[in-house]
Parts: sequence; C-alpha cells; structure tokens
Amino acid sequence: MTTTAGRCHLCRREEARLSFEHVPPRAAFNEQPTRVYGLKEWLERSDDREVSGGRIEQRGAGRRSLCETCNNNTGSWYGNELNVAAASGARVLRELPLDEIDAMLDPMWADVKFRQSETGPHPLRFIKQVVTMLLATSGIEVSETHPELGDFVLDKERTGLDARYQFYLALYAGPNARSTGIAQRLDFDRGGRVDTMVEVAFPPYAYVMTIDSPPDALPTVNVTDCVNVGYSQRADMELQMLVGFGHTIFPADYRTNAMVERDYAENKRFAEEHGITTID
Repeated sequence: MTTTAGRCHLCRREEARLSFEHVPPRAAFNEQPTRVYGLKEWLERSDDREVSGGRIEQRGAGRRSLCETCNNNTGSWYGNELNVAAASGARVLRELPLDEIDAMLDPMWADVKFRQSETGPHPLRFIKQVVTMLLATSGIEVSETHPELGDFVLDKERTGLDARYQFYLALYAGPNARSTGIAQRLDFDRGGRVDTMVEVAFPPYAYVMTIDSPPDALPTVNVTDCVNVGYSQRADMELQMLVGFGHTIFPADYRTNAMVERDYAENKRFAEEHGITTID
C-alpha cells in the first residue's frame, strides 16, 4: 500500500502515514479507473458543455487523507454497511426509467426500504461511514474546525451528534460523480438562504452533511436520526429519496437535464434582456 506523510483527517495526528482511501468504498461500485476534473476544467468546458482534460485515478475515486490505522479501522467497522446499502440503491436505480426521469421538469422521489436481517441494516455504522467519506474528501480545516466529527467516527460505540450537523441521502444517477469539500449553496427559492454543506455524490447515492442549517435544507430524506442508534442495533429503514442527477459542478444540485436546460435558457434570456455579459 502506497503511503505519504501528512495529517490524518480523522484522528488529526501530525506526520501520519496517509494511505489511499476509496470514497466511496471500493466494493460500493468504486473499483474502476475514474477521470477526475477540477474547477478549472469545468470553467473551460466546450461550447456543448462537454468537459475535457482531468486526470485518471486508476484505483477509483478517493485520496490520501486517512492514516493507515484509521483507514483500516473504519473500513472494518463500517465499510460493509455502506456496500450493502449501495447494492440496494443500485437495484432501485436499475428499475427506474432514468432516461424518462432525466427529461422531466418536475422532481421525482422513490421509496427505498432496508429490512432487518442477520446482517443489518445497522444505521449507526452507515452514518459513520458517510462521515468518514465526507471528512476524507474535505480539506483538513473541516476536521480541525469540527473535531467532534472525527471523534464520533473513531469511537465505534459512540452515539449522538450536535444537531448543528444534519445528514441527507438521495438516489444519484450521475452521469458525473462529485465531491465538494466544504461549500456553500445560495438558495434563491428560499429568499437567498445560504447553507453550508459537504457532499459526496457517487452513484447510487448522494451523501450530504449540512452545518448550522435547519433540518429541511435539501428536498430529500434526512437521515440524521441514524446517529442515535447503537453500533450493534439493527433497524428497518423506509426512506423516500429524491432521484437526482449530476449534470453540474454545483453542490447538492440534483436537477434533471431538462431542468438544467430550462434554467440555462431562462438565465441566458434574462442576461440578454438586461445587457449582462455571460460565459457559456
């Protein structure tokens, strides 16, 4: 396993030997080479809005941000829970008419059910894997500013988090994956409200944590209650999730292609009417 020195995003130990963390876990459909684009490539995309360039991650999406101990522990404690959930989400997406939904101008939700068995589901393990992924893909400043998140993950039996942290889950059909680190979203539909969030969107799910926002920040299921379930406790979960797509770079933007094209045309028309210069 290739390592590099740095500060672990979970335990925050200096000069740790950082290993490659797959985000999401490799068995959650993240084992193929992945082309990674930065903001520069998105801003320089062609007239037809196709993105070019980027770099190839041969092992799948992820980064060196966790020390070997944290990487191994979280993988053994929580990783399988997300792998099983991802398999269920993928089955739901396969059964949906995604091309038809992507051509719709109204959002759609789908019911996803996780029933108890000998192997799960274990909601606490799932949410701790989500927190691990969000911290792993963010800058170290998120871990430094919110040390309780890393501490929550590293104590596998620990339950409960401050209500300032809210967690959301959506079905996510791509075609692009996205990780934002700490980001802010301006919501004009709610009077210009600004929500601070961290997102990892990789089919079949988008995982989002908001910070200091009300529990209705996103139009999909809020799964924050998972933090209050014991490590070995199983629970049925019936979740109504937004069916989202990834056509833009914007955090928590799950608009269908039809919605993106509509909004693009409306914004361009508004700019032309008001003499505003735009960059396509």
